[in-house]
Amino acid sequence: MRDPVLDSVNIPAWELPDRTYELPGKTELIEVADFGPASTVAVEWLNAHGRSARLAVAEFGTDRGSGRLWSPNPFLEECVVDLTPNTALDLGCGAGREAVFLASMGWTVSAVDLLPDALERASRFAAHYPELQGRISWETRDLELEFPDLQNLGLVSMLYFLDRSAVQKAKSHLRPGGSLVLETFTERHRERFGKPQSLDRTLRTGELTDLAAGMEIHHLSEDWRANGRHTGRLWATSPV
Repeated sequence: MRDPVLDSVNIPAWELPDRTYELPGKTELIEVADFGPASTVAVEWLNAHGRSARLAVAEFGTDRGSGRLWSPNPFLEECVVDLTPNTALDLGCGAGREAVFLASMGWTVSAVDLLPDALERASRFAAHYPELQGRISWETRDLELEFPDLQNLGLVSMLYFLDRSAVQKAKSHLRPGGSLVLETFTERHRERFGKPQSLDRTLRTGELTDLAAGMEIHHLSEDWRANGRHTGRLWATSPV
């Protein structure tokens, strides 16, 4: 049996339309291992759908890890790199990248989203990482009606989603020293791009300080980011 390709992930060409959320950012070059016609089809499809791709000579090795082309939210990654993994709650988890990332870092993750379709896709995504089996649970829930019954959490994340009531509830579910990591769209982003459509989901200028009331703030900023979005970022911990 041939050794796996180094530093790669296996996405068959015919699965690309359903697995675009596993690809890197649109500005990054994707190198496709050259195994013949199927590889050429993959490159052509990627280039036709707004990606930059080219064929590359495959380099084989013995590492059979799942690997990944995608990256998690960079602010979350920055915040948790030195934290001791325990239990985490990912609110508005979407396609599941952050939940999978946290599980790969040793966290036991409860991932919540309102949309069943998003959770179905996230569950399929996580299935490509069998080594993480049992570390992530997926739950459909309307946070405006009911907050997850979880206590003593080490981490709550809320990324590109804002529910002020859920933020306050999350603070009470953290263990002493537990972290709240939030990044979401601001008024300035909405003024330029028209999104989020709802003002209720848009962070007001200076609001992060109020959301973090009673917590120790480690990072607080509002700015244009490298991905072209204007966001507010907050990392705060509950009192010890």
